[in-house]
Amino acid sequence: MNTRLKTPILLIEDNPADADLINIYLKDVGFKFELYQAETLQEGFELIESIEIELVLLDLTLPDSSGFKTVTAYLEHASEVPLIVLTGLNNEIIGNQAIKAGAQDFLVKGQIDEKQLGRSIRYALQRFKTQAKLEETARVLAVNEKRFQEAQELAHFGSWEMDIVTNEMKWSDEMFRIFGFNPKSIQPTQIDYLNYVHFEDRKVVENFFEEAGKDGKQHQLEHRIIVNGKTIKTVSIQAKLFFDEFAEKALLVGALQDISDKKLSQQLIAEKEIAQQEALLKEETFAELNFHVRTPLNSIGNILFLLENTGLSATQQEYLRDLKTSVDDLSLVLNNLFNFALLNSGQLKIQKEKTHTIDFLNGLEKFSRLKAESAEINMKWVLEDSIPTRLNMDQAKTAQIFYNLLEVILKSLDKSDQLGIYFGMENIEGKPQLVMAFEGKMADLPDWEDFKSQELSSSQLENDPYVRKKLSLSIVEKIATLLEGQFTFHPVWKKASALVCNIPVQPMVQSKLING
Repeated sequence: MNTRLKTPILLIEDNPADADLINIYLKDVGFKFELYQAETLQEGFELIESIEIELVLLDLTLPDSSGFKTVTAYLEHASEVPLIVLTGLNNEIIGNQAIKAGAQDFLVKGQIDEKQLGRSIRYALQRFKTQAKLEETARVLAVNEKRFQEAQELAHFGSWEMDIVTNEMKWSDEMFRIFGFNPKSIQPTQIDYLNYVHFEDRKVVENFFEEAGKDGKQHQLEHRIIVNGKTIKTVSIQAKLFFDEFAEKALLVGALQDISDKKLSQQLIAEKEIAQQEALLKEETFAELNFHVRTPLNSIGNILFLLENTGLSATQQEYLRDLKTSVDDLSLVLNNLFNFALLNSGQLKIQKEKTHTIDFLNGLEKFSRLKAESAEINMKWVLEDSIPTRLNMDQAKTAQIFYNLLEVILKSLDKSDQLGIYFGMENIEGKPQLVMAFEGKMADLPDWEDFKSQELSSSQLENDPYVRKKLSLSIVEKIATLLEGQFTFHPVWKKASALVCNIPVQPMVQSKLING
């Protein structure tokens, strides 16, 4: 903003008499000014660059320029300073050309007085300021319009209006893009809009336009459109009735947003939730099946153990041995089946429950004695007195660890070898943990670092006992990690090598398990 008390004016005039007359006129009119003079157009440009000039009075006949080209040369160089053209000829054509080109006014020398000059200068300054404001406003509006269009494009959000009498519509550029058109490529109508609506949604969209055109309330609807005859999009349309007083007509004004990505995301989230629920259901079903199959199988083993200690004939004993072999084979097949299903489960979760420890461990002992006797291996079962009578633990997964480690160690011991199974409690990093250990002179164990990574097939499980050991150890590692426990191999534990697993548990009471 100019804070000077006097307006700096530049007169580009090579005639001294004309220059003096302009100076006199300015003084007579009482105009507060500082007058600078240049005799050539080039000198005038140099003064404009060195001094803050607010108005230029330009003669069209100069030593270095003449005629209308003087105006064009000036506007190319200094269009930011308002211009009044001075001419010695009463040529309205040149004057009008000068104003159209950008000059604020033109005056004919010899036909002006001090009042006319003063009025022309005041009007020129005011008009130039007004034009500058209008140009700045137009520039800001253009920038805002561009940003608005970019925002619409980013959000897939278009705007529209419709004459409710003629049904002619006006679409924003993004509206055209949503429907697969280049902007402004057609003159859309309501019929054009409806032609692209999915046939199943056509009736409800027609009702939407009809209802929106009856009141001044905002209406909203989601429906589908078909673009390029093959792509289905989901859009959200909004509309409200307005009366354009200037045009004296009713308009339905609204917006349209392509929400296909949002709908797809919602669908994917829903499908993910369903998949998670299915996975959880599968795991629960798997755990329940595991329990209901192993429990009667263990019971059968206990019954066979009791029958063996009764008076049986030689034939009955042979039948019993065959039955024990069949139960052992069934146990192996079921263990492989559950292991393979568990290894391919991606949604395992911890499911702790209150467990009566002595009943749980007694069931494992009876099952392991039957398996050890069938393998002709001596077994020692040791429970430490530190084990509480009740624990909050994931009973099913703990049993799964036990079954897998038992299978591995029985397949790794020779007949008549000693198998030691130990259960106790340890406090590791402030957390009570149940410790189970399988000790014996194990042979032919899988490489400790290799067993976790190898992918296994069903045919390998059937034909390769070594691979079955790998699978069992992988299952133990996976479950132990899930339970935030630890599975390790000790080359020397108490008397021999051992497979040891620590599982975090929560004692329910402080009572101890009485052995025996």
